[in-house]
Amino acid sequence: MVSMESTLRAMELNGVWSEFASEGLDMGLSIEPCSTVGGHKTGSLPSAMSPSEISQCLGFKPNVDDDPDKVVYSWGAKVVDLESGDTYNVAVWDYKGVRWSTYGDPVILERIFKCNS
Repeated sequence: MVSMESTLRAMELNGVWSEFASEGLDMGLSIEPCSTVGGHKTGSLPSAMSPSEISQCLGFKPNVDDDPDKVVYSWGAKVVDLESGDTYNVAVWDYKGVRWSTYGDPVILERIFKCNS
């Protein structure tokens, strides 16, 4: 079985991650990785979404090392609405294989992922 780390590294070396920033991101939002994850679940994404689709929407690969016994993939982000200047913290994680829990403002998450959160 191929590890997640080796798969992500291969994708990074092949330039896949660098393409994400220009594909499908809401141009009215600035999304930057941060190490903060939500303290609790406030929503979810469709379980059929793949880790690479989530990375594509956020513009970066999983970036938070969050409870490795229970969480496989985890992203934390600081999001700025460029029109209003408002700042939001959002997070997405896979807790015990039950995809995908989210934390953050549901309107902002919907703008990022183009789906109900």
